[in-house]
Amino acid sequence: MYRSVALALRRRGRTPTHAALKELLPTLKLDTPLVDGTFRMVIDGEDVTDRLSEPDIAQTASSVATLRVVRRTLVERQRVLGLRYGNSPGLVLEGRDTGTVVFPDADLKIYMWADAEVRAARRHQEFIQCGRDIPYEAILREILARDQQDKDRTDSPLRAADDAVVLDTSHRSRQEQILFILDQVRERMS
Repeated sequence: MYRSVALALRRRGRTPTHAALKELLPTLKLDTPLVDGTFRMVIDGEDVTDRLSEPDIAQTASSVATLRVVRRTLVERQRVLGLRYGNSPGLVLEGRDTGTVVFPDADLKIYMWADAEVRAARRHQEFIQCGRDIPYEAILREILARDQQDKDRTDSPLRAADDAVVLDTSHRSRQEQILFILDQVRERMS
């Protein structure tokens, strides 16, 4: 959602200031339909999901996410989304404050993280697969800066919830991560 707000701002030629966002948010038609089991992001009727991983959008989203007016608005929208789909079996939501702020009473919280260098290498590989050659060093700098900014923000700082299970994905395959999470779900259900 934060990336969607960032994209909407860029499309309107605005910078991420409190005033610009206070003006944008009430008029922004942001929807999150569930399509084939996956949430899509729709802005003003256009599916923009595939645009949200672009580096410039990620950087703007990081700035947008520090502003209280945005956090309050989007947390409310995320809670509505959770209520809308909350009875669905196996609803999984992710975000840097999902377990601490948005859904502090979730049945299971998993705080997934990986070393910044590993995340940068993964992101670099994703960009290469998409035909975009962004230097690894630039990606690493962006990740480190975003982590620091998110940890230092006053409203909803990045941290693991006290009752979260920590999953270090640095040296685990996707399959190993999935099996770990499934084990946690099974443990909670029994």
